Amino acid sequence: MPDLRPSSRWGRLDGIRKSRDSKIVGCSVIAILPDSKKSHRIHSRPISRDVNLGSERRLPQWAPRVGMSGQRGFAYPIRQILHRPRISRDFMRKREDGKKNSSPIIFPPLRVFTFSRKCCFFMSCDRINGKSSFQTSAAPATRSGMPCSRSDRSLLSTAVDRHVFLSSFSWATELSVSPTGLHMRANHRLTPARLSIAIALALGAGSGFAQQAPSDGEKNSANSAATDAATAPSTANDANKNKVTLEQVTVTARQRSESLQDVPIAITTFTAQEIERASINTPADFVQLTSNVSMVQAQNSGSSFLTVRGITQVRNGEPPVATVVDGVQQISPNQFNQQLYDIDAIEVLKGPQGALYGRNAEGGAILITTTPPGDDFAATFKAGVGNGGLTNSMFSVSGPIGDGRVKYLLAGSASNFDGLIDNTYLDRKVDYERDHNFRARIIANVNDDLTIDTQLSSSRTSGGALNYVFQPLYGVDDPNNTSIPIRANNLGFDKRVLDHFSVKADYTLPFATLTGIVGYDHVNELFAGDQFPYSPAISANSPYGPGTDGTQTQYLSTNATQFELRLTSPSEQRLRWIVGAYYLYGRRYLSSSDGLDLGLGLLPIKEVPAGPNSNNPTTIFLADHNEQKASAVFGQVDYDLTEQLELAAALRYDREDHSQKNSAPLAFDPASGQVRNAVFEKWQPKLTLTWKANDSLRFYGSYGEGFRSGGFNQAGTGAVAASAGLVGVTDLYQPESAKSLEAGFKSRLDDGRLQIDGSVFHTNVSNMLYFVFVGQLGTQVLTNLNKVDLDGYEIDAKYRLRKDLTIYGGYGYTLSDVKRFALEPGAAGKSAPYVPRYTSNVGIQYTPTLNSALNGLIRIDYERIGQQYWDPGDTRSRDAFGLLNLRMGIESHDGSWSVGLWAKNATNTKYNAEYVLGGFADIGVPRTFGVDFRYNYF
Repeated sequence: MPDLRPSSRWGRLDGIRKSRDSKIVGCSVIAILPDSKKSHRIHSRPISRDVNLGSERRLPQWAPRVGMSGQRGFAYPIRQILHRPRISRDFMRKREDGKKNSSPIIFPPLRVFTFSRKCCFFMSCDRINGKSSFQTSAAPATRSGMPCSRSDRSLLSTAVDRHVFLSSFSWATELSVSPTGLHMRANHRLTPARLSIAIALALGAGSGFAQQAPSDGEKNSANSAATDAATAPSTANDANKNKVTLEQVTVTARQRSESLQDVPIAITTFTAQEIERASINTPADFVQLTSNVSMVQAQNSGSSFLTVRGITQVRNGEPPVATVVDGVQQISPNQFNQQLYDIDAIEVLKGPQGALYGRNAEGGAILITTTPPGDDFAATFKAGVGNGGLTNSMFSVSGPIGDGRVKYLLAGSASNFDGLIDNTYLDRKVDYERDHNFRARIIANVNDDLTIDTQLSSSRTSGGALNYVFQPLYGVDDPNNTSIPIRANNLGFDKRVLDHFSVKADYTLPFATLTGIVGYDHVNELFAGDQFPYSPAISANSPYGPGTDGTQTQYLSTNATQFELRLTSPSEQRLRWIVGAYYLYGRRYLSSSDGLDLGLGLLPIKEVPAGPNSNNPTTIFLADHNEQKASAVFGQVDYDLTEQLELAAALRYDREDHSQKNSAPLAFDPASGQVRNAVFEKWQPKLTLTWKANDSLRFYGSYGEGFRSGGFNQAGTGAVAASAGLVGVTDLYQPESAKSLEAGFKSRLDDGRLQIDGSVFHTNVSNMLYFVFVGQLGTQVLTNLNKVDLDGYEIDAKYRLRKDLTIYGGYGYTLSDVKRFALEPGAAGKSAPYVPRYTSNVGIQYTPTLNSALNGLIRIDYERIGQQYWDPGDTRSRDAFGLLNLRMGIESHDGSWSVGLWAKNATNTKYNAEYVLGGFADIGVPRTFGVDFRYNYF
């Protein structure tokens, strides 16, 4: 499929009249300008003095071989024409200046384009080969993922009717239309005569395109073609009108726009429409719908433990999955768990992606694209209420400034939740949350070659934290026991601040696109709460005997600036390449403290204590300042060995310099002031071979390596852990690396209605990061599992049974095997911690047409997570459990508004989200439900 992403370079083609109710928005066509003397000569000159086409981008090297020997072609990225309120069919008009021979021809010849408020279909050249074939494609372009209407598809079918004549040439053997677009294939050489006849017949009399009169031979051919077209059976076109297929999805997994089915990577995608209909508001929501991906959200807002194919996030460590928002990578795992509002697309890539996405992409990458501002004013408002005192709202406003070269977007969200989980000691809810977010974005088309995308975002979150149940106080130590209440005598709290600013510039060179990115991020989080064993009253009656009533606090402050420079070749070449460089400079301050609880409430300590803490006399205080410098160079080459074979080779070199200064007072740590340094470096290669068996089936195999940086535990952690009986933990943990083999396939069956994708993998992990929580002391440490093997597979399917009915599902299996763990030799042969044996999801979506103005929606999603161990010795495991999510509602036919009822964990399944050795359990999210309303103005 052609690139459907809006182009930053555009011009207005003369001969396209812009009506008062039309707007021009981005797509590409090929402009052919007949000459008054040579009717088939292709020109590159501007069409008129008052129309600036800007720089012309030459077509690939196959362009001169269209059958016009010695001619050259040029592609002009122009804007799609989006008409409102009604469809304008004949939008291409004859020039009124009488210059017939200077009017452009839009090729492929399609006179009736389909446009509406939400959708347009357009034609774009996909591939031309002078020897054997000529292909074109048409596809729907939607705004914010809203559906193309039935009338849109009907009018596109009308356009197909006008192309039936092509069959008379016997060089067009396949022509079909569906909600995903129009597809045409030809099998003989396209000659100048046939080209002119095709254009003449497609446009018809008075089409608005002045052309040279054909020769007598061409006239005879045209008459013959018209006769054949008149006798062509109509049944084929009727079938095309009623054809049902799955939507074609475009992804940017390889830093360029490609069809999902063409990319040799296991990818799960979510469009804007799917995000809305599946009630995806946080990362946990789309993780539930992704096979071989799981997530633990516990302790505080910034503690998200994402596991992809057995590679797991750990506290206070680098992430195993790169998260990229609008092309800019997040610098801290504490940024991951945010409200997802005004999102256009989500892509989850599985397997090592370090060659393009960096040192922390050994498990995969998550690409999040927010909704960009459009060329016309648009606004969205959403509001809802739910149980637990939930209220939420979201808004988005965007449009052009001045002449439209500059576009803006303002968006924000707010959520207030009183909570559902009780602290029976305080008679308070512990899972309360207040969340406020804002985003501003400006995209400036400085000229035809330069686009600058500037973005500013901010997030403020406050809520509960450290809501653990300490089971041994009740004589229980079972990860599956959910009956024990929370009895902390202090209500834990969490406060998080996220700020982001970035500038992304794209400059089109004659041979490539140059992209530059500058980003700055600030992350600040403070959380505090009770510590074992919570309260003197409970402690005194504990079967384990009395203990010390304590408190714990952790404070994190991170600032980082990153730079990336990337050069990307055009996508239509046989040899495609990307080269780039990356640099990051970051500073992080981390402190953690334990104190005695005198019953006077929490008094958290962030910086070095200035004096005694009267509320919580400090017993342990660890603090350090960390500095990180990361640099990398990378490149990837994709080469079409044949029309069916593609070879891709990528390589990245990463180097990281870490330094840490012990900032704890001398009274708490004798090593105060000590400075430590470490350097981590790694080459990350990847090699992929793809075989296109046919248009519906692709196979691929790949070998890739990934890398996650090592680092320092807090200074003094090793000594603290040893005092609790955990001997062998050091202040330095080693970098993690993974070598992965993968084989997979992607298929479109049953005439495009059924999609089945599958893959198998084997990954060898060295120095897998493992998190240990010394609960008695509130201390968190990182160490390494020396060798771990991960073997698994996944299969995902989607079947569109009817226009209004789709079923889908996925299953992922991962077998983890600890080969060696120096700190616990008995763990060999056991499962790795935090890795579910399997994840599965299944769902159905039904969108019946209620009347001419309304559609219904019923969506059911069920996720099941397999058995999961929490420690390398496999001493404690959580049983498999399932979660059911529901949504039902009504939507306007044009997508302007919707109302829906939703429920998550509808059956109120009881489970522990996390379990820490020693009996600490974090209760999973109970049933939530509510209603929301959405209104779109465009």
